[in-house]
Amino acid sequence: MALGTKKTEERKAHRMDVIRAHRFDNNNIAFDLKIDDWITIYNMMLVATYSEKDKKEKDKSKCEPEGYFISFPQHKDDKGNYWSYAYFKILEPEQDMIEEQIEHILDEAEEK
Repeated sequence: MALGTKKTEERKAHRMDVIRAHRFDNNNIAFDLKIDDWITIYNMMLVATYSEKDKKEKDKSKCEPEGYFISFPQHKDDKGNYWSYAYFKILEPEQDMIEEQIEHILDEAEEK
């Protein structure tokens, strides 16, 4: 492989199940993700992204998110930097599936 080229790795598909989800007032969602019935990553976040206009709004519950990205659990060091302490590559179709599972859990919770 030549310098400066990136090898594309394929990986096997993994079973991912959202086992808990909680929506905050700012539309961010905390969730726990079980992978292949083998490992669980707790306190992941589905972070809402907003338009430039909505970013100025302090009460995000009044805004409609443009989209979401997944953030892994982090800790803050003495210098104020945040570091993820777990990571797993999530492909776009897997993120879509995770978002669907989260929405299903939140819908069920609202019905109760």
